[in-house]
Amino acid sequence: EYAWIALDDWTYSHHFRLDPDIFLSDNIDLIAEGLDTVASIFINDNLILETNNQFRQYSLDIKQFLDPGINKLMITFRSGVAYAKAEHDKYPMPPTGLGIPPDCPLPIQHGFCHFNFIRKSPSSFSWDWGPGYAPIGIWKPIYLLGYNKTKINYVTFHAAPLSLDAQNSLSNNCCDWNVSLGIHMQISSRTSVPFSAEMRIRLDAP
Repeated sequence: EYAWIALDDWTYSHHFRLDPDIFLSDNIDLIAEGLDTVASIFINDNLILETNNQFRQYSLDIKQFLDPGINKLMITFRSGVAYAKAEHDKYPMPPTGLGIPPDCPLPIQHGFCHFNFIRKSPSSFSWDWGPGYAPIGIWKPIYLLGYNKTKINYVTFHAAPLSLDAQNSLSNNCCDWNVSLGIHMQISSRTSVPFSAEMRIRLDAP
């Protein structure tokens, strides 16, 4: 009954007024933490970004497109089902008859075909435990960030057990287990600027 929702295209729009102080920032980024999935983003009727991946964050400096008064954000979403079908059709069935499986879910699942041709949660096209809805829209926060010179986009942590020799060299009174920690930072900047940081980490035993 509601399958038509996933087969149609949708548009989200929002008008907003900015605090004048944000224009004092060197950069004003639009950050979209999650868009599902095939989208075109417009600021004041200017196309600034096109997306096709539900699983990643998008960030773009849009200061040049913003006005001191009222601004308009518009995001148009193409049907993920239609997009997956169009991508599938770019790869005709080879003479061997072996395509890219799975083509479609089992009929009992009442789902949509070609989920392996779109960077979108496969279960949204249906799975053995649920029907296919293939939702469309903004599924994580979207906001503006003003900053100068440099920003840290994200920090990830990698934990790995110490070698057996290293563990044996530690005092038995230290703790039950030990790990080495690697920190990877991505820094976004348009110019080369000196950068230093201090990070403090505390691991609490359970």
